[in-house]
Amino acid sequence: MALITGYPFTFSALRDGIMDILKIKNEERNKVFVPITLTSLSVLTALALVLKDVGFVVSISGAMFGCSVMFIIPAIMNISLIKKQAKNMGKTLTKSNNFEITTNYGMMGTGFVMAVIGVLVSVLKQLGKL
Repeated sequence: MALITGYPFTFSALRDGIMDILKIKNEERNKVFVPITLTSLSVLTALALVLKDVGFVVSISGAMFGCSVMFIIPAIMNISLIKKQAKNMGKTLTKSNNFEITTNYGMMGTGFVMAVIGVLVSVLKQLGKL
């Protein structure tokens, strides 16, 4: 029941995200609404027919999005905040600010590496190599 009632919300967000990534404006959205909907549904249905192990899909998305939410997104937000605060105050970045920004870039790199490792482990397990 949760899948049936939750899927339309998730799919709607996916479709809107695709249109945002493609930078489709309001007038054009009405024109491409049906083609993007049908294409997205077709691709998702094809993937659902090919991928039999839902655990594999969940482990891949968990590795990518989990690391993004824990490491990458907070670091990006903090870097942006530090730069914005310095700009609003009309000051240059201090050594402490630069160190914190560098540390945040390190955290982003760590998150990326961990996401890659998570995806590799999931793929290798799926292929029976682990």
